[in-house]
Amino acid sequence: MNSLTQMEEEISKQRKPTKCLTSGRFRRFVYFMAILSMLSCIAVLFVPLVSMQRRMSLLESKLSEISEELKQVRFKNDAKESSSAVHVRYKRNANPTMTLADLTKRIIALESRSTLRGQ
Repeated sequence: MNSLTQMEEEISKQRKPTKCLTSGRFRRFVYFMAILSMLSCIAVLFVPLVSMQRRMSLLESKLSEISEELKQVRFKNDAKESSSAVHVRYKRNANPTMTLADLTKRIIALESRSTLRGQ
């Protein structure tokens, strides 16, 4: 009986290294695949990030150019506008004889214009 248990122990010792070797190889393969998939995911996410940053910088430069052009156009329009037109506009907006009823009519007219534009 003693020899039988010794033979079983020897057989189990012989089998263990093969299982460890197989499971170790498999574990290394799984780790390799996990690292490889993580690196590929990082690369896949990095490429669109770089392209998006390029697009945003291009868009910002275009918007700053448009903004500068609009500032120049506005400055030219303000310079062309005569002082008499500004004076007439000031007098119309700052009429001291305007009553509360006139203001109410004006508010109603402005509201009706804004509702017509919204439709």
